[in-house]
Amino acid sequence: MEARERNHLLDGMRGIAAVMVVLFHFSAPFESTLAGSGYLAVDFFFVLSGAVMAKAYGRRLLGGWAFREFLLTRLTRLYPLFFLGAMIGLLRILGAMALHDPRAPSLGQAGIDAIFNLLLLPTPISGTSIFPLDAPAWSLSLELIVNLAFGAFLFRAGTRTMAVCMAIGFCLMMTALYQFGLLDAGRNWETLYGAVGRVMWSFPAGLLIGRMGQRTTRKSNPIALAMAAFLVVLLIPSLSGAIRVGFDAIAATIVFPLLVYFGSQINLSGRFAAAFLFIGDTSYALYAIHYPLAIPMHLALAKLHITGTSAMLIATAAVVGLAALAAKGDEIFRMRVTRMWKRPQHEPVKCR
Repeated sequence: MEARERNHLLDGMRGIAAVMVVLFHFSAPFESTLAGSGYLAVDFFFVLSGAVMAKAYGRRLLGGWAFREFLLTRLTRLYPLFFLGAMIGLLRILGAMALHDPRAPSLGQAGIDAIFNLLLLPTPISGTSIFPLDAPAWSLSLELIVNLAFGAFLFRAGTRTMAVCMAIGFCLMMTALYQFGLLDAGRNWETLYGAVGRVMWSFPAGLLIGRMGQRTTRKSNPIALAMAAFLVVLLIPSLSGAIRVGFDAIAATIVFPLLVYFGSQINLSGRFAAAFLFIGDTSYALYAIHYPLAIPMHLALAKLHITGTSAMLIATAAVVGLAALAAKGDEIFRMRVTRMWKRPQHEPVKCR
């Protein structure tokens, strides 16, 4: 989206959701739970992605923008930081193998995992994760697939097509929710169908929201902060049983689309806008690199006799800092790559 069109509230909510995902994933190694529902942030991401795709690229594609350029734009956006996270994960695996960790894969399996995962494909030899290099990358793989579908045909699909897609997604989601008792689906082959359902419901819902046309945006820091706080509260509870099932179903199918819809009509100003812009710009890098850093950070802090919640918060802050650096580097890299592939073919490449 152009800078003048950016919604700082939605930017910040994306960043807040990414932080909650980090807290959720860090809960196991640090043995402290602060975001028991953090996995639901992925459904929020998919809704927001659909809304952004419709608003930023829908009219351009309808106007004849080439699919090749759209594809290169999305690959340039998604792949570099994914690659960074995957390489960190690969180094972690190689380190575990060197230390003869019994949980480490064999060299052959590590090689197969690397080949498939670096192509943003799930490994066919799946243990606990179809993306052993960086477990949350299952959602990035689905994000790329649904982005390609949008660029190929969904940008011009009618409401009826969207409704059919959402109906199929809803059925898959509810089946997975009934089978597994929660919507934390997508990490392995057994639950992958539930992840497909999540994206088939949430992404088209976001597309429909993004197509609703330009609405007057009201600047209200109190309302915006209240909405951001509500998102945090929503991702905190650690629930089980029927309450967990109902909570996940309502959050994914109703609450998140409403948050994106109303969030698109509210914006921030002043220092709050700058803070939300920062965490929003850092969010993708944070999501892409945090998971393979969890255990190394846990081990490093444990050697300093820092454990539990304190260690988890320190590790989260450190990862946010690293993600901010990665995001800045990614921005510079993407600018250079974009200039290269947009350079007219008759223009000579300058040597340095």
